[in-house]
Amino acid sequence: MEPIIDYLKRMLRNAGPALWEQIALEAGVTVSLPRKIVYGDRDNPGVATIQPLLTYFREVEAGTRSLPAVAKAA
Repeated sequence: MEPIIDYLKRMLRNAGPALWEQIALEAGVTVSLPRKIVYGDRDNPGVATIQPLLTYFREVEAGTRSLPAVAKAA
């Protein structure tokens, strides 16, 4: 079984850094948390810290939520 932090790193990397801020806002976590998770600044965050992101990505996988669209430059 994949460790939760590895799952979140994988899902965030797959989404791409252009979406991290919007994902954080939609999940209800700080906008810096996705970057910290991916780059290893938070290898062992508390459950309450990562639960919203975990729930968010489980919903994406279940098809009840979609990843945000990439904003296009004007």
